[in-house]
Amino acid sequence: MFKTIQSNPGVITIFHNVHSQLSKSLLTKLQQSAKPYHQQVSSKHQSILSKVLHGNSDSESKSPLEKYTIEQINSGFPTYDQLKLIKSFVNSHPSSKTTFIDVFPKFIDPKVLESLNGANKYNFNISDLKIPDEMEIIELLNTDYERLLKDGWFKPPLVIDWDNSLIANNEFTLDRILKHYSAENHSNGD
Repeated sequence: MFKTIQSNPGVITIFHNVHSQLSKSLLTKLQQSAKPYHQQVSSKHQSILSKVLHGNSDSESKSPLEKYTIEQINSGFPTYDQLKLIKSFVNSHPSSKTTFIDVFPKFIDPKVLESLNGANKYNFNISDLKIPDEMEIIELLNTDYERLLKDGWFKPPLVIDWDNSLIANNEFTLDRILKHYSAENHSNGD
């Protein structure tokens, strides 16, 4: 879920709905955008093993460096700890608020939504979001996936950029995530 070593790429998780054209589109876009950068490696930083096998390189060479790793979860629901973290991301960007409530519509009191109308539908307080307790989440995790969808507990796709604390559920919000991985925003990019 998180990078363990600083030079490793981050992880982007997609809770994928194999029956959704939108989900398929987002997954394809993630896969296409994950093509590696090239990292400059000078002879000073060339490993001893590499020098023995390939000789001493005086010129700089390029080695691929992934932008991110995709964790694809088909027919799954986030764990309790993941949900708490995802909820904390709601403060990171205004569209994350919209994404959260669209993907987890039962995590807000319907009376709160009724009091907000039309364009102000997503103008609620973060404190209005209620994640079920851990035991209820365990029950949801043990519920048939199709039942979760039918009962409105979960409406994937859901894309999570753990490193940048962002979530997405459509092309627009995914583009916002992918901006963080563009060459001009990457210090090792070319």
